Amino acid sequence: MTGTTARGAGVGGAEPNLRLERNVVSGAVILVAVLLAAAAALGGAMALVAVGVAAYVLVLTALGRERTATLMLIAAFAMAPAYKGLASSPGATVTPTDAALALGLLMLVPSMFEKRLRLPLTYVIGLVLVIVMGLIGTMVAKSPFYSAYQMLQWLAMLVVLTFGIALWSPSWRVVRVLMWSYVVGQTASLVKAFISGPTGGDGRYMGLSHHPNAFAEGGMMAFAGLLYLFHTTKSVRTRLLILVLAAGAVESVVLSGSRATLVVIAALMLMVPFVERSALIGFAGAIVGALVVFTLPLLTNASGQGSALNRLAGDKTASAADSQRTAQLKEGWHLFLHHPVLGNGFDQVNGFHNLFLEVAAASGVVGLLGYLLILYCLCRPIFGRFPERRLAYVAWAFVGLTGTVPGMEDRTLWMPMALVFLMAAREYQVLTGTTDDDGAEVARRGPSSAVPVAGPR
Repeated sequence: MTGTTARGAGVGGAEPNLRLERNVVSGAVILVAVLLAAAAALGGAMALVAVGVAAYVLVLTALGRERTATLMLIAAFAMAPAYKGLASSPGATVTPTDAALALGLLMLVPSMFEKRLRLPLTYVIGLVLVIVMGLIGTMVAKSPFYSAYQMLQWLAMLVVLTFGIALWSPSWRVVRVLMWSYVVGQTASLVKAFISGPTGGDGRYMGLSHHPNAFAEGGMMAFAGLLYLFHTTKSVRTRLLILVLAAGAVESVVLSGSRATLVVIAALMLMVPFVERSALIGFAGAIVGALVVFTLPLLTNASGQGSALNRLAGDKTASAADSQRTAQLKEGWHLFLHHPVLGNGFDQVNGFHNLFLEVAAASGVVGLLGYLLILYCLCRPIFGRFPERRLAYVAWAFVGLTGTVPGMEDRTLWMPMALVFLMAAREYQVLTGTTDDDGAEVARRGPSSAVPVAGPR
């Protein structure tokens, strides 16, 4: 009797709380509906905003917080290849990609506190060096406040985005969906390029992006992601689709006129036999390479003015770009030598077309060392035995390109890099025995130095 009464009392006590929660939610939905109706009455842009918020509230109510957050991140990854091309202007502070990304991560914050993330000591040392030297460089900068703003934008990619994805800890199935959405976004940009044609008079295309080089970046990162996705399926149809999409990614690079991204893709193809440890793949790659070299003159003539192949062969549009980049590199080198140890802050470094030089000029040689340690941690797993190690193709593409492009906070590059960070963090968790995520396929090589980041479960 006593036990029954107690349980009954517990149930009875829970019902008022449940009714209160429902009333609060209903009241909040009614309040939002009234505010949206008022905003829609203003017409114009406010009406569109009201419709968008209403759709968001509807999805949130139907699917719940985590599923809605996942959809927001899928949308962010799909928009990442276009990035600034989807904003009101290339100089806009906040883009649709940023809005979807921030909203998705903020909705996942409650779930993040339930997770535990361990980082390799090498990564932690690199990050500490970057932050400390970046702060020192900012203090001696000509414009400390602007330097701090630029540094925070970089850390938003290097820390907030990567740590947020890792603490969210999505399944590998969701990771693949995110990578697929990025590829779909780049494919849509390629379709737009075919429809719109070249921009300006130089024959270069830019699709949905704001610049031909940004269009090429999306194609290169999509190609690296497809190298990973190819090995996540055994379906012949899916693999054929991946090959078609990979050809489309290469076409994006060729149409963009970006020489650096085309060279990086060639380097990735040369890496494949070593990563896969396959003599057959190496032989096939050698045959394809020989055919490309043999037909290169024909391909160059057929690709048209402004293409990456033509510009590699000495197109007139390439000489002007080369002289401009040479001048920028000289300026960056001169700035670095001004304060090679302490750095000069982040207010003068954007636009050197060499991210390594930008980091060195902003935070000195010690800050550059820290950044290289971080990149090492992201690139190293590709030669290990972790099942998802091929995600590191993305990191190798990033490293290969950043010696020729500016922009520390480029979402087109850093969104896929966040997935690489997740893979590297999970590999260390497996090796240190923190989790058995895919551990059956991993050779445990003993304990590895790691540092806990989040609180207990």
